[in-house]
Amino acid sequence: QGITFYGSTWTMSRNNVTELLALFDAGGIATISILTGTYFKRRETSVYATLLDGLQQRKQRYVAFSNHAKVLLLTNGDDHIVIEGSANFTANPRCEQYTMTNDGELYEFHRAWMEHFLS
Repeated sequence: QGITFYGSTWTMSRNNVTELLALFDAGGIATISILTGTYFKRRETSVYATLLDGLQQRKQRYVAFSNHAKVLLLTNGDDHIVIEGSANFTANPRCEQYTMTNDGELYEFHRAWMEHFLS
C-alpha cells in the first residue's frame, strides 16, 4: 500500500518539489496530494510548472487556492502522522515551529478539508 502524502503550504522550493517527485519515483511515497497558495502559482511559475507537470505525469493531485496553511499528513499502516507548523515547503533560514503527532482523528480532520479543496 505504501505511504500516503498530503501537503499544504503557501509556496514551495524547487529542491522540495524535485525531492518529493524523486521519493515517489523511488517508491518511498505511494500517493501525493499537494495544496498551495495562488502566490506560488503566480510568483514561482517555473517551480509551479515543474510540480504540476511532475504530478500530472505521475497521475497525482494538486490544487492552488487562497491557502496559507502549513500541514503535512503521512499514513503508513496504522500510523497517521500529522505535522503542523509555520514553515512553507522551502529552505528559508528562519526560526520556525512544528508540532508532530501520530493521531488518526487529527489526521482525518485535516484530510477532510484538504479533500474538499482537491475535489
